[in-house]
Amino acid sequence: MPLYKRLSFFVLPILLVLAACGGGNTHGDQDTDVQEEDVPVTPPGIDTVVSTTAIKAGGEVEVQCVGNGFNPNTVQLIIRPQDDPQPEGELPDPALPEGVAIKSQKQGKFTVEFTKTDRFLVACYSAESMMLDDTPARIIVSPANAVSIETEVDPKEITAGERVTVICTAVDRYGNVFSSGMHPYVVPSQGVHPSGLSVQLTVVGSYDIACALTDTDVVDRTPEKVTVSPGMAKKILTRLSPAEIEAGGKTTLSCEPLDFYDNPVPLKDCPVSVAPLSPVLTMNGMNITTTAAGVYPIKCIPSAIDWSYFQLIPANLIVNPGPPKTLVLEPSPKKPFYGTNEVLRVDAHALDQYGNMIPDLELSPVDISPNTGGIVPVDTDPTGMFLMQEEGVYHLTFRLAQFPTVYNVLEVIVEGSGPLLSILYPERGATLKSDKPTVTVSYIIADDETGIKSLKWAIGFDTSPESWHGLPPGRTNVPVTVTLGPLSQGLNIVRMEVENNAGLKTEARVGIYFSSDYYENHKNNPALGIVKEGVRAFLGRNLIDDQDHSLPPNDVATIIELLLTSLDIGALLPNPVAESGPYRVELSNLSYGKPTVNMWLNEGGMVVRIAIPNFKVKVSAIGECNFIIDWCPDVSGWVSSSNIYAVTDVLIWMDENGKIHAKSQEVKVNLYGLKVDIDGILGDLLGWLIDILVKTFTKTIEEAIEQQIVDLIDKTLTDLLGKFEIHETFEIPAILSSPPTALSLYTKPGMLDVQPEGIWLDMGGTIYSKKGVNRNPLGSIARANCLNPKPQFFEMPRNRDIGLAAHDDILNQALFALWWTGTLNFTLNEETLAGVDMSKVPVRDLDVKLNFLLPPMLTDCGAEGKVRLQIGDLFAEGTMIFLGNNLELTLFLQAEVDANLTLVEGEEGPEVALSIDGTPLLDIELLTVNEDFPVSKEDLIELLEGDLISTLLKDLAGKELFSFAIPKVDLSSLANEIPKETELDIVFTNLYREGGFTVAQGYLR
Repeated sequence: MPLYKRLSFFVLPILLVLAACGGGNTHGDQDTDVQEEDVPVTPPGIDTVVSTTAIKAGGEVEVQCVGNGFNPNTVQLIIRPQDDPQPEGELPDPALPEGVAIKSQKQGKFTVEFTKTDRFLVACYSAESMMLDDTPARIIVSPANAVSIETEVDPKEITAGERVTVICTAVDRYGNVFSSGMHPYVVPSQGVHPSGLSVQLTVVGSYDIACALTDTDVVDRTPEKVTVSPGMAKKILTRLSPAEIEAGGKTTLSCEPLDFYDNPVPLKDCPVSVAPLSPVLTMNGMNITTTAAGVYPIKCIPSAIDWSYFQLIPANLIVNPGPPKTLVLEPSPKKPFYGTNEVLRVDAHALDQYGNMIPDLELSPVDISPNTGGIVPVDTDPTGMFLMQEEGVYHLTFRLAQFPTVYNVLEVIVEGSGPLLSILYPERGATLKSDKPTVTVSYIIADDETGIKSLKWAIGFDTSPESWHGLPPGRTNVPVTVTLGPLSQGLNIVRMEVENNAGLKTEARVGIYFSSDYYENHKNNPALGIVKEGVRAFLGRNLIDDQDHSLPPNDVATIIELLLTSLDIGALLPNPVAESGPYRVELSNLSYGKPTVNMWLNEGGMVVRIAIPNFKVKVSAIGECNFIIDWCPDVSGWVSSSNIYAVTDVLIWMDENGKIHAKSQEVKVNLYGLKVDIDGILGDLLGWLIDILVKTFTKTIEEAIEQQIVDLIDKTLTDLLGKFEIHETFEIPAILSSPPTALSLYTKPGMLDVQPEGIWLDMGGTIYSKKGVNRNPLGSIARANCLNPKPQFFEMPRNRDIGLAAHDDILNQALFALWWTGTLNFTLNEETLAGVDMSKVPVRDLDVKLNFLLPPMLTDCGAEGKVRLQIGDLFAEGTMIFLGNNLELTLFLQAEVDANLTLVEGEEGPEVALSIDGTPLLDIELLTVNEDFPVSKEDLIELLEGDLISTLLKDLAGKELFSFAIPKVDLSSLANEIPKETELDIVFTNLYREGGFTVAQGYLR
């Protein structure tokens, strides 16, 4: 406030009258000759100086009256609330208003206490000099600390996801009422999402909501009750109790509809039923039972509504075998008698009372009677391999170590001479691991007294003379060890052939898998079997923003727009937005146009720009502004902005645990075309109010965007990228005569790189299953860079919207998991081969049991850009009418055939299908043939390879053997506002192979 003197508007007219009457001179018009010296005269005036212009109630202000022409000891203060009018024509009244007290006064200095919130005008006044400061000081008194708070909540009953508005009223110790500086305090805190005085509640239940003074512990002790009910059913959850049972046991099924926020919805509001069960399951009421061990996905579904409107969450029923009841012995080869020097392999596996195999039960040492050394266990597998050394009748007793009452006896007759050559190690169906591509072979040669002429070996399908390598015959009748190589990654057929001096030849062979690494099947801890960088993805910038924001959404920008459109920004704005003295500035009737979102990637994140057009809100300033001059007590109007732009940088990163985060940085908000229209009055009279409105309005909009829209962006991006962490089980349909089975997929991000072109995401992945075979390989085979010490580089291309790549190790894990369940050990007959044209083969009454000692596998090593399907040590035992004659046989088959991986459309989306093509490489080792079959073994092998197996495989060429679904990216689960069954609509246009990866590329429809 200026400190120079001013003439009071009371004094000025009096001086003018006196001047007109001769200036109060008592000597009439008498002349004088004396001239006073011209001395500068300071005009009288009075001014008001205050120590502060803003205090809390209960505070004191020092006031000093300065100027000339008045007595400081008699000067007074005129204090009035700004909204209290001064009657015209009356002298100022020095009576103090309510809530104001003068604590001390001395020589024009005052100490004034204010206890009432208001906007006060303070002016110095000299009654005797008729002087009043016409530019009073303005003192703004705000409330003191609250001593009590009252809470109002509307509405008091909502459904999950809706918001309530909280109205807070506080009173300080002087009785001043105020509404600002408070926030909601909600108990319990679960499912509570506040923004200003608006609170979103997402968990069903009862809440106590009370207003609390910010940055203090002052809170309303009488909170309001709010009841939250579930929303519409959006999910259907399947529960099993228990989730794991023993064969023959039962589990109880319950179906639980949930709303978007996972709150249970009453069944009467969403009737449910059960999707068709596996044929081996029986349902009685809500109880499910089965005698077949395995894993069975079970899914509850809506009874009368389209499934697509719901997210269906299945449960896996794990059925374990019961206690062992029998021990089954399967000798290989299975013959009435064996010759000396012959190796007998025995597969002993336990079954429960329902015939379920119980894997991995330990056997006690085999009891051989008589124990004369005529049959000797092989050191590498003493309970599964036996060497015949002397003629005789022997009984081999196999017994379970932990269940000694479960046993079985195998009678073995050794008579006559056996083969000249037997391989003791590696055993059939072995998986070998080493840094060196070699194999140590242990073999035994029987000397029939004619002497050994030659010994040679070969590795692979090639049996041409050039493929064989000579070995010195060495000792006979004792095990001999030799190192052979090099081996290749994948299937290796190790062959050895011996010839004696009588010209008798014997060949022995085994099929083995070799690699420098394997992945164990860890059902209980799948992360231990994960393939690093097994799945790679490129998410192009069109996934972030393709500039086409039509519905249904297929990019992030459209999703954000959709969510912003449904966001009630008005509910996020606190009311009042400002208080100043008697004024409460409130906002209402908020409206705005459809928000638009633009996103573009940069290094390490992205930039998000949100535009909200035609923003308009009604403003009410409740109060009066009067002092000397009376004007409108309440004012209202509109604040509008042609466009509000909010821009933020979003950082995207992955932590050490593989969790992806998105975090918006500082938000910059600009209001363009801002217009304030307060009852049509513009100018200095409302300048203070306009300043408050513009500053408060801008700050309020910034806070609303920061608190809600930024959280929305961060959550949406985090949840979307988090969908690449997958842990789900899916059912595999029945393969020929085998029952359906289930495989589980687990993926976890391992590397994230965000660049302007797109997002590169490398994931570790594994596919696993429940064990159902009596085999213990090292695990699923690794490609191991085709045993090449120089790493092979593969980079995801960036020339499509979407690119997905799966490493061969992941595909082989799928094949391994399928084999691990035991589902590949099925029986071939005319019923199971109904889709195959059997008229082309000279076979009828086919009944062949298959036992895969090794899982099928894929490899491109040495295949010159192709991928091949390999099958090692497949054991077959069966009967048939072949060429019009009864044929009973046992054999081992090794096979390799070119494979095709193609894109096909499955029932629920795109899938990668495996089919075979080209002429297969086959190796058949006949173990036994019925003696009355009129064809030699050599000719029979040629007939089986050419007329039977090759013909059947040719008929299967190009046909889908099985397929792997490409995981979907479900967008509807990101927010309640997104329509159900909204997914990334990816059109895959090509699939190719590179560097051990199968790559699928496409674009967003």
